[in-house]
Amino acid sequence: MIRASLAELDLGELLKALSVGRKSAVVSFLGRIYGRVHLYGGRILYARAEPGPHLGEYLVRLGHLTLEEVQTLVERQGRENPGTPLGALALELGLIGEEELLEALKAQVLEALATLLGEKEGEVLAEPLDEGSQVALPQILDTGALLLEAARLLQAEGISAEVVDLKTLYPLDWDTILASAAKTGRVVVAHETWRFLGPGAEIAATLAERLWNRLKAPVLRVGAAHVPIPFSPPLEKRVIPQVEDILKAAKEVLAWR
Repeated sequence: MIRASLAELDLGELLKALSVGRKSAVVSFLGRIYGRVHLYGGRILYARAEPGPHLGEYLVRLGHLTLEEVQTLVERQGRENPGTPLGALALELGLIGEEELLEALKAQVLEALATLLGEKEGEVLAEPLDEGSQVALPQILDTGALLLEAARLLQAEGISAEVVDLKTLYPLDWDTILASAAKTGRVVVAHETWRFLGPGAEIAATLAERLWNRLKAPVLRVGAAHVPIPFSPPLEKRVIPQVEDILKAAKEVLAWR
């Protein structure tokens, strides 16, 4: 753990050091404003500054939702879905797609970082991820936005999730996959293609072979149903995995003791 004032430790230099060292950590900032930056393997996954714009404001700025739609979403969130992040709810209702959500999340992260790096006074706290409550979430294909939403929701429940971003299927980054799985002992593999005979099966099988004595639970796979992918967006949502499917799998592996 690192704790220091900005006079002793520059926030930008700390983030650079964590990035170069490919460290996984949660960096908190407490001063005139409050902020948090989540890093995995040196890569910034999420950042938020408070007070600051919430996700709905970015969706309006980018033209993905109207102000009225966001207000309706917030009201519905408070009334029916108090534990569901706004972005996940908008996805669930089909108001936005994954690309729109990811664009808004990136805008939120960049603005939060700019705000935090501009602060001159405050305290910085860097803590490693809590290995006892982690779930590794390897990302394959286009499930990035869903995994980020799932990781954020798990974080709200006190569960720290590592999102392993796999850029290619061949070659696979086995060093990163094995290191994350060995540390957490619990793994969920998620992808949009079919679960049956999908790439997740190869990853799960290899993890079982190489880390059979380190895993604390079976490796679970989340993928599309074994049916033709429909053209209709509402039907496609029923076939392709959603945030709720990833959360369910994560909680299932955590239930193993």
